[in-house]
Amino acid sequence: MDYVKQYNSKKVLLKLIDTCSHQAHYLSLFSKRGIIDQLEMVEVLNLLIPINREQKFLKELRLPEIITLSNFSGIILKISRIKDEYKKIFEFLVVNYDKLPIEQKAYYFELEEEGAIEKNKCWSYAYPYFTDISYKMNKKLFDKLVARIEKSNFSYDEKIIKIKEEGRNEYNWIDNQTRHINEKYEKVYILQDTVLKAIDNEEYELAHRLNNLCKNKISEDVFEHAEVRKNKKLTAQEKEILYCIHEGIVNLDELIAIDNFKVYEETIKKYPASKAELIYNKLFEKDYKWLFDYFSNIEKNENVVNCFRTKDLEALSKSIEQHLRQNAKFIINQKYFEAPKDNFGRIIVKTQNMTYPFLISCKNKIFLNDLLQNNIDLRLYKKALETASQQEKDNALENIIKNRPTEYSIQKVILETGAKLHKRWTEDDGWGYMVDNDLVDEVSTELLKNQIKILMNKEVD
Repeated sequence: MDYVKQYNSKKVLLKLIDTCSHQAHYLSLFSKRGIIDQLEMVEVLNLLIPINREQKFLKELRLPEIITLSNFSGIILKISRIKDEYKKIFEFLVVNYDKLPIEQKAYYFELEEEGAIEKNKCWSYAYPYFTDISYKMNKKLFDKLVARIEKSNFSYDEKIIKIKEEGRNEYNWIDNQTRHINEKYEKVYILQDTVLKAIDNEEYELAHRLNNLCKNKISEDVFEHAEVRKNKKLTAQEKEILYCIHEGIVNLDELIAIDNFKVYEETIKKYPASKAELIYNKLFEKDYKWLFDYFSNIEKNENVVNCFRTKDLEALSKSIEQHLRQNAKFIINQKYFEAPKDNFGRIIVKTQNMTYPFLISCKNKIFLNDLLQNNIDLRLYKKALETASQQEKDNALENIIKNRPTEYSIQKVILETGAKLHKRWTEDDGWGYMVDNDLVDEVSTELLKNQIKILMNKEVD
């Protein structure tokens, strides 16, 4: 056997297998006689598959036909050497699929069947890897695999749905029947890498189709940004803007980071900053088809759906607002819609509901503190200062002086809105307690204004 491994001698191996066919003889092919090591087993399979003797070998060893596959997706997959050996098998089977004997095609792939894939009839666990490898190496096989997985998963889902319908509220019965289904059939999920390969090749329609076969689907963001990145007609700035859009929602922090007030204003007018705003936009545009699909299939709100059935548009508007008030979620831009807190960290209760004007007012806010590190567009600062508290202005002034001491224009804009320098010190209150003092320093504030004026005039000269 060492000779076979060293020289990859198929003729010698074929003679070893065919001259004798009892268990003891086959066990002697392993380095530890009578002990089947998982790594050595898959190495032997790699030698046997090209000569079509692996099924005979496993049968004579009196092992279940799929014994070497049972733990592949669990512990075995984590052992890199074993995983690499299995991948060699997968690649060989995919590349040489058209040359394989009929029995090997059936044993590994079972592509001619129509129903749900049965675990004990083929290498069902390897379908994700077959699919991924065949995308690059055997497109004809790839198409067959994808079609087979789609049909199989559809059949599997039908079986599960039927169990739930028949079981109604008999949850123990449903669990038992579902377990039996899972013991027999495989719900196949392909690898995310396969989807990413299709995206990278700009096969977006195929990529969406493949994404439906993933257990953990790839975000729509990945699709959108890939299309933006590869679009040669877009300018660099247009791409920069579109990278801030996530599934139709603008990320305000990312938009502000572009540091262009004109771009900021145009973009927040064009794109919603929350799912709630998007829903209102669809309502104003009378896109009832989109709203019906959304509340039927995603939010699944029966009250809203009933308004479409009765064609009561006034009730529809009220039902949507009520739904948003109770269920609105902010995946991005959450801080813009959070209730403000007082100096003690307590939430100040807001009286506004999730109305459209409320959403727009929140969307148009810029947090002054977010600009202090990198932004230089003064128009962004002016907008942020419109809603900043006195404390936020004072803190921003001190921050800019400390961290960006030569940014006189920014300091000037902040001062013009009434920001003040402070004098802070700690002293004994006369009773043995140290107390903090914080007073507005009007003198230093005026001196700073005059100094900035002189320095900015020098820059102009």
